[in-house]
Amino acid sequence: MNREVIPADHAAVAAFSNETTLVLVTLISWGVLAVYYTLAVEVRTHTRLHELKLRVAQLQSDYAERLKKASEFENNDSDVIVLNEVPLHAAPQGKKAA
Repeated sequence: MNREVIPADHAAVAAFSNETTLVLVTLISWGVLAVYYTLAVEVRTHTRLHELKLRVAQLQSDYAERLKKASEFENNDSDVIVLNEVPLHAAPQGKKAA
């Protein structure tokens, strides 16, 4: 097993100056940070959306419970007397109806 060793051609590899290397590393770092920022914003948005959905579900449940209690109260024969009830179509006090 005789293998020929091919010398590496170092001339094909471009040699960057220190300044160019620093600029490239900086640009790559900014790119990575931009990707992380985008992912963080996406996670935050999904978290807020999930919390909002939970809040809406809780409010809907509370509202349904209040409606149920209100309908039970209206259907219940109670001894409550409502005084000074103003009909919705009545003119406001101090103004004459046209």
